[in-house]
Amino acid sequence: MGHLTKLPDLAKSFKKLKIMVDLDINATGDSILAFAIRLALYKKESPDEIITWVKSQATDNPKIMAEVIGAELTETILNY
Repeated sequence: MGHLTKLPDLAKSFKKLKIMVDLDINATGDSILAFAIRLALYKKESPDEIITWVKSQATDNPKIMAEVIGAELTETILNY
């Protein structure tokens, strides 16, 4: 029964997957940030790398990131 505690955290995996899907849907504008997100997704960069980068950008300027990917997704990533 002790081996059950070593299962992956599926909630975190699903949250990461939802963030990646939402980034793909929301990063549609002509800004350089939207283009950088789309390029990272196209190049199949690691989801952890993409989320970390987007989070750093949102930390530096949440207003601009909210304009690019939406306020709700920006807040979700900042709290991830």
